[in-house]
Amino acid sequence: MMTTLQALDTGDTTKARKVAMTGLQMTLDELSDLDAHSYPTLEQKQDEVRLAREILDYMLAHRDDFDPRLPSVQAGMRGLQKTLTEPDDVQRLTELSDYLETHKP
Repeated sequence: MMTTLQALDTGDTTKARKVAMTGLQMTLDELSDLDAHSYPTLEQKQDEVRLAREILDYMLAHRDDFDPRLPSVQAGMRGLQKTLTEPDDVQRLTELSDYLETHKP
């Protein structure tokens, strides 16, 4: 959190965005693992799916900013795959995965 705030204070929005996205990706992976060991309510599960869709939308819009070799990106992709099971979501996730694999830096 401090790294994000410090990056914003210096005007480095690119760094702030990257730090924030890394945290979101790791959280998404952790949430999907937590589900396996707990019993989330329907509302909690819906919130998790909503967050996963927002992250997927963001990643698709900024796909060139993500390096699939990074552990945070890999964790985020795992979390998305575990969380998003609707056909439209799976199709969009496959599109992102394919793009990342063919456009590695």
